[in-house]
Amino acid sequence: MQREAKKAKRAKRPRVFAFFALFAFFASSSPFAFRPDFKNVSRHQVPRQQSSSLMTRHNDMGKAEFNKGFKEWLGRIIKLESPSAKIIAYNIGLFETENGFSAYLCGAMKYSVRNGDWATEEAFTPKERYFSFPSEFARRIDWKQAQKATIDAVRAFLADNPNSFLAKAKAVTVGFDEGDLVRIK
Repeated sequence: MQREAKKAKRAKRPRVFAFFALFAFFASSSPFAFRPDFKNVSRHQVPRQQSSSLMTRHNDMGKAEFNKGFKEWLGRIIKLESPSAKIIAYNIGLFETENGFSAYLCGAMKYSVRNGDWATEEAFTPKERYFSFPSEFARRIDWKQAQKATIDAVRAFLADNPNSFLAKAKAVTVGFDEGDLVRIK
């Protein structure tokens, strides 16, 4: 009797394995499955679609509005804030919100090329810490485009303001929270 029970158990194993194999296949092909090519995107967010040429032209207009607002935001911080000389590195962090994307500025007394955790040891935060992307622009871009737009805007700001505390810093980085930081300076 025990031998027959063991044989019955063995016969069921391949079916169970096949079930889990099919489950794993279909789960990985769902739009909510983890995709390594969408770094910094939550498992529950579906990446935005690529834009058409009409949307690209509209994004160019939105990007101009973004660049203007971003430059004004950093300009107000530079004008109104005077961080300590001990602050040697600045990070412009990015994160996704319900309405698109936002950026924030923080400064640190340490900087490490190898370890991005230096940006979490905030020693300077301006009063006007956050900048929200214009909603029309933010709705039409994905996280990679948001990061690239921010990098381009920071580079332009540093070139236009060579005497600012940002331009004089040892390092300026841009990156999404929980992601890699891109060194601009």
